[in-house]
Amino acid sequence: MRIAYFVSNYEIGLLILYWIDTLLKLLYTTWFNRMMFYMISVMLATHFIHPHLRNHAIISGLLYFPSSFICMFVTEVDGVLWFVLAALPIINTVILLKFGRFEVIDPTGPYGVGHKFETIETKTGNILCSIFYPIDKEEYDNGKDDPKKNIGWFGLGSKGLSTVSKLFESNSIFEQDITTYRIACVKDADLHKDFSTKSKKLTPVISSHGLMSSRNRLSGITSEMASQGCIVLCLDHTDGSSFSYCDENEEEVGQFEDYDKEVHKCKENEYRAQQLDTRMQDIEKLLDFAKENFPDDKWNIEWDHLVAFGHSFGGISAVEMCQKFPENFKICIALDPYYMPRYKEIEGEQNYCVKQPLLLLNSEFFYKDKSGPVAITEFDGIKCGDKLFKDSKTASGGEQNHNITIKGTGHSDMCDERLYYYNVFKKFGHCVGENIYEVFISAVLAYMGETGYLPVKYPKSLDQVVKQYV
Repeated sequence: MRIAYFVSNYEIGLLILYWIDTLLKLLYTTWFNRMMFYMISVMLATHFIHPHLRNHAIISGLLYFPSSFICMFVTEVDGVLWFVLAALPIINTVILLKFGRFEVIDPTGPYGVGHKFETIETKTGNILCSIFYPIDKEEYDNGKDDPKKNIGWFGLGSKGLSTVSKLFESNSIFEQDITTYRIACVKDADLHKDFSTKSKKLTPVISSHGLMSSRNRLSGITSEMASQGCIVLCLDHTDGSSFSYCDENEEEVGQFEDYDKEVHKCKENEYRAQQLDTRMQDIEKLLDFAKENFPDDKWNIEWDHLVAFGHSFGGISAVEMCQKFPENFKICIALDPYYMPRYKEIEGEQNYCVKQPLLLLNSEFFYKDKSGPVAITEFDGIKCGDKLFKDSKTASGGEQNHNITIKGTGHSDMCDERLYYYNVFKKFGHCVGENIYEVFISAVLAYMGETGYLPVKYPKSLDQVVKQYV
């Protein structure tokens, strides 16, 4: 992904350099330099001002293709570098045309995906919430690709882009593509008649995001849940951990805040514990709001089937939900939990565990990699997970607990990062023939199906999904 991503970012930077170069040449202008300046200006304007047009892979490819010829005429380098500069835009165009840039996975369930945006006021800040739910399939097919009906994956704010650039060790100007990505859904569509007429009940899911993440970063999974008959409430927590606090107009209304020992005057696990407490306040507010604003006579939600779900810091948040609100949450699905705020409780004798059915779904390298930029050295995450699972299984006394690690995978394989150049990974990645993200999505759904928390029958068992990857 990094190579393809670099080519994409390089293309933007190259166009900017050409624009400056041709602008300077206008001082001793020729008709050719002027034509080049106008052409590059139009391409840059399209890149930054008209994201919905650029988001279409074919249009994007056609826009990029002329830059390879601009490269040949405008740049003043010779030899191998000249050929490299000329070739990279062509390579990028081929990748775009062949594979697309950010692929939207069409949900496999019998329903389409609707979306509602809600804002919940709290003392620590407004909770921004994306709610995905099942709708009529035909209405979904007619509206999912319409930018006026679907929603942005990321907001348009510069603060969020700055945070993302840190995540990718890049510059925010090179991450502009991220503002063009859309989530396939239909805003404010009617709930499917299977549920509005009460012939079926919706399974409620609360989805919690990780650090430097956002409420829509698990859209591949949450959309799939909605297509299977769930109502999924995805919130931006008010603890400063979201990289994109954006409202329903996709405008930025908040900013990410990371841990700083000098600023926060405490150890990181203590700071993360404070954040976790804030998250539980968010969850309590969200539950109260949802039960009040999604009444049974209109939504038919089966609240005694409430699912706690999350990835990374959201994973330990899902575990904490089951700890703090055992009367509400009936099942826990935690993807690569970040144990930092609770590792001492897990390692100690405080009996910190989940008494509900638990799925711990792990990547291989999140805790194993001790040399990367997000290496975790304060505690042994693998041992923490094993102990949490063992204690939880003992406490629950059931056979519906699973602790599964998918070989060869990393932390970001479980979320929407794998939608970047999705078809490239599907053809050449870890699981040839399917993107590894699909494996995690299927594992989550299969587990929900086996435990009776999916309104429709899922065609695969958990063992069938993961057996070749464990």
